[in-house]
Amino acid sequence: NQRYASYICCMKGEWMKHRFSGGALALDLVNTVVRRGDASRVLDRLASAADANLFAEAAVEFRTDELARVFEFTPISDLELGKLLELRERIYAYVVLDQENDAARLLALSQLLGASERALADCRPNSLLVQTVFSWMRRNAREKRARMRACPACGWIFLDKSRNASR
Repeated sequence: NQRYASYICCMKGEWMKHRFSGGALALDLVNTVVRRGDASRVLDRLASAADANLFAEAAVEFRTDELARVFEFTPISDLELGKLLELRERIYAYVVLDQENDAARLLALSQLLGASERALADCRPNSLLVQTVFSWMRRNAREKRARMRACPACGWIFLDKSRNASR
């Protein structure tokens, strides 16, 4: 289908403000996987270091609340891309797991902290990796884990800022 193919092309190459609606850079990073719940249509918008660099440029523009002192990111390498993708998947796993299962929660948190430690090793302060780890730490310090939600329709992760946390 030609229409579907052009939609994928547009989704892959352009970063618009609505792609940064997770409420934090770390959650926006998780949302770079589109249609996560549909294996036949899933799309990873960070398939290369070049894709990650475009995401970083857009983040500076659209995440001014978090990145006010970051004017540009240092370009991401292929090695850093691997760390970034691991961090993204660990954040996702932590957010969507069953909060009643203490053993699973502890394991997911341990894996997330390990990915954060690997992400910070040998990185430059203005790297997307470092800023994502900082974003995750700030968000967890300020927001209760219970306010993080996954949209049942699209799978995107976001902070529920509604009064009674019922979004």
